[in-house]
Amino acid sequence: MTLDELFRRVIRSHIVLITVLTLLPVGVVLALTRATPSQWDASLRIQSTATVPSSSTEAEGLSSRVLAIATTPNVVDEAMRSAGLRGDPVTIAEQRVTAQRLGESPIVELSVTESTEARARSLVDSLSVGVLSFMNNADRQRFDDANRDVSRKLADARSQQDRLARRILVTAPGPVQDRLSQQMNQAQQTAAELSAQASALTLADLARGRAVIIDPGHATVVQVSPSLGPRLGLALLLGLCLGLAAAAAVETLRPKIPDARGLARALDTPVLSSTRQGTDVTAQTLSLAARRHGHPTLVLLPANPDVAHEQPIVSALVRSLTRRPPAEPEHLELPMLNGNHATSHVGPERLPRETVFADLLTLRPEDEPGSGMVIVYVSPVTQRSLEDLRDMLRATRWPLLGVLDATKRGRRHAAEPIAEPPRGPAGAPLQPQRSSGEG
Repeated sequence: MTLDELFRRVIRSHIVLITVLTLLPVGVVLALTRATPSQWDASLRIQSTATVPSSSTEAEGLSSRVLAIATTPNVVDEAMRSAGLRGDPVTIAEQRVTAQRLGESPIVELSVTESTEARARSLVDSLSVGVLSFMNNADRQRFDDANRDVSRKLADARSQQDRLARRILVTAPGPVQDRLSQQMNQAQQTAAELSAQASALTLADLARGRAVIIDPGHATVVQVSPSLGPRLGLALLLGLCLGLAAAAAVETLRPKIPDARGLARALDTPVLSSTRQGTDVTAQTLSLAARRHGHPTLVLLPANPDVAHEQPIVSALVRSLTRRPPAEPEHLELPMLNGNHATSHVGPERLPRETVFADLLTLRPEDEPGSGMVIVYVSPVTQRSLEDLRDMLRATRWPLLGVLDATKRGRRHAAEPIAEPPRGPAGAPLQPQRSSGEG
């Protein structure tokens, strides 16, 4: 099978099926897009830390931390309760909350998608507060514990220092007072170290980066438009693949001959003519083929006898070919006589017999012996119809002259009315006017 034949059998013969299956997913996508409610996207920008990340990996880590906190169901649930909203926090966290970093900066854009503008704005405001609270206070407990421990030790050292100072005042000079003075010095040294630690913790807490909202209370809310273009492209590609697969499956399970040329090759016969050429040309071509093969009668047989609409088309074609105007008598030029051209015409008895066109319904018994058959191709021929045609040829033993292409594009010419020749009072056709020199 050549590529051209494959194209005709699979694509051209099933173009309607391919078109329907191609447009079906497109219609489904359009219907789903129309039925999908509008979505609103609210976003706020959060500075996750005061220091600039040293690499894209560090910036991606900050963005991932914000996303991980924002998509925690407990954080989302607390944010929804704070905003007075209802819904499934797990679904919202998995499908409607996103976070993306802006370049290699510590800025992360937190976004929430909701069905209404008010819900999207309220939820992103409440969720951003929850994210900031967790980021700023998640490791605060360790600092508070260390600060309390240093403050307790510093208070103990100062208390011991005060006690030693009072004992030194009431103790007489001597070895005891010297030992108390040494303990006093150690207590002062310990208090100084603890005070330095407390100052260092305070400075570290002050220098620690805190996450902040860049523009609190001013979330950016936009309506989300569905990505119709890519969806339509994918739907069109899917539909085209389905259409081609279905056409190939249909052609495999029920093969058809897609055109008149293919039918002619299957029957090993030529394509004689096409009704697109007009009734006169078609009749002349068929008559010439009939005369060359010695058949005064041509029987036109539809290629699909089981198809209801093909037999009426063939019958109408037979009537159209039968009603065509008869050929005018042939004129013969004679030698010049007295300076005038003399002409003569060949009588009807010398003209070749006109070909009789018939179908199985109008064929007369006396015309059967000299009949030849022409297959009229109207629509794609199934394998079963091809076998029926071969059985008909074997049963009737009529010679097959060829195939006549009568597809839909050419039926307009076949259906055109043929003007009847003018007739005289007795009903006989009027002969054309002859000049005075005609014989």
